[in-house]
Amino acid sequence: CYAALFTVIFCIFLFGQGVEKKTVGVCNAATNLLPIEVESSSPKLSVAYPNLGEAFYAINQGKQKGEIVIEVCFDSVEPEEAVLNSNKISPADYTSLTIRPLKDNLTISSKTGLNALIALNGTDYVIFDGDNPNSAGINRNLTIRGWGGRSIVCVRTYFEPQRNYHDGANNNILKNLNIFGYATPSYGIALGGYNPNSSGRNNDHNEIRNCAFRNVRTGIYSSGDKWGPFNIGTIITKNDLSATGEGRVTLVGIEASYEDQAQITDNIIGGLKNGFGEIETEAGIWLGIGKMVNTVYSKSNLSGLSGIPGSVSNILVARNTIKGVVGGERQSAVGIFIVGHPTGVNRIENNFISGVIGDGMLPNYVAGIFVAGIDTESDVSHFQIYNNSISIAGDRGARGIHNPSYAAMFVGVDVNIEMINNIFSNTQTSDGGANGKSYAIGYAVKTSPERKLYADSFKAENNLFFTSGKSAGLFRVGSFLRREGIDIDSLSKWQEFSKNDANSLFANPLFVDPINNLHLQTKSPALNVGKFIEQLKEDIDGDLRPISAKKGSQNRFDIGADELPIRKN
Repeated sequence: CYAALFTVIFCIFLFGQGVEKKTVGVCNAATNLLPIEVESSSPKLSVAYPNLGEAFYAINQGKQKGEIVIEVCFDSVEPEEAVLNSNKISPADYTSLTIRPLKDNLTISSKTGLNALIALNGTDYVIFDGDNPNSAGINRNLTIRGWGGRSIVCVRTYFEPQRNYHDGANNNILKNLNIFGYATPSYGIALGGYNPNSSGRNNDHNEIRNCAFRNVRTGIYSSGDKWGPFNIGTIITKNDLSATGEGRVTLVGIEASYEDQAQITDNIIGGLKNGFGEIETEAGIWLGIGKMVNTVYSKSNLSGLSGIPGSVSNILVARNTIKGVVGGERQSAVGIFIVGHPTGVNRIENNFISGVIGDGMLPNYVAGIFVAGIDTESDVSHFQIYNNSISIAGDRGARGIHNPSYAAMFVGVDVNIEMINNIFSNTQTSDGGANGKSYAIGYAVKTSPERKLYADSFKAENNLFFTSGKSAGLFRVGSFLRREGIDIDSLSKWQEFSKNDANSLFANPLFVDPINNLHLQTKSPALNVGKFIEQLKEDIDGDLRPISAKKGSQNRFDIGADELPIRKN
């Protein structure tokens, strides 16, 4: 008896810990195949509606109030934009609102192009969950399929122009959804203003989690207001933007600007390739506004432009896998692009970046990571770039006016950079002449006389650099402009120039596959030679890193995002 009682108690304890609890539901009122059911606590009743837009309209009119659950019982077709208003916009009056499917493989779709298929208008604490609680596990059981138009789902600031009143959308969660386009809408999920690509105001603490995106130009977009406070605490995590072929995301995986304390983590991005030939930048993660070309060619190298390039502050970009960003003949291509605002430290750590390629026809560039800093009279941009694995490879073609490609590019004025434990590998080849070289690092950060000494603003340790092939350079400094930069052809000269990187290496990192799999082989020179960084307790896969860095220990960090199993001394 005691054993049986212990087993019951143990099971209750075990399965009650760390598991997302599901509350099952039943479609009680969905008669005559009406697909949407709304259950409310005031009045306590269930009402069926012909589509989501009609259900939203009833809630906006205050016909159902209190605690509301919207249940998708059958496929729904929306004749026009389905708009849910905030509960602060009278007569809407609800204390909580959840949208969820009660069957597997359900779809909400539109027949024509819309500004947005679904719009959350200044809402707070709305949960849009595509997981069917009647099915085991956490799944994407609901597909939101938009036609052309601007976006599929829009979370936007409520705005009344008559009194210039703004009310931000806060603490909304969109998770476990399939966001699919018919005719390549501009955005999958857009967080901003009334128009999907416009700036919002005070859209704070919103989350996009475990959603899959197909056939859209930009998967996820979020932007605060350049004239007001940045958005705070946006979370974009565990999303799948890796489709190939006709279902791919064509231009940008994740785009954000005017954001503070955002977390962009554990996303899978790849297959990006735009067949339309626009002069744009193909990017896995794009944190800023504008074109990569304009940033490189800015005569002032961003000096004095604080706030203008849509910069970000206190951002964490971690454990993302970016694999496959292909730029066309008039496009730049980049894995991660970031413009940092001088009000906090932006951290980029434990990311895999590979498969970034393009011909780099003048004036465009190809880069694994591109870091730009802007300064003010009182402060400078700060970046911590830790334990990333960057490998760009492949043949870029035979254009006579190629620009170089770089595993990493740095530009700005008085930018404070910590670059520790990273792998920067570039083995791309080009028949585009002397200017089509392939570099591990391009460094064009300028130092103003009134700022700290150069050595105080740049700290590089325990990195691994590798270039090879007929187009191999190594480091390029001073400028990215043609005929203005200076080539540095050895690690020792780079160390002398930078007054840093004394513990770094030049060697082939021995990835499992330099294009498709950046985990390390067991004989990699990156093993056990990294620097201890206290906050990096895990690698990109969640494997534990060593907890100390004693001199002579065999349990030092590995360089790069992959940590092989901890070795004993």
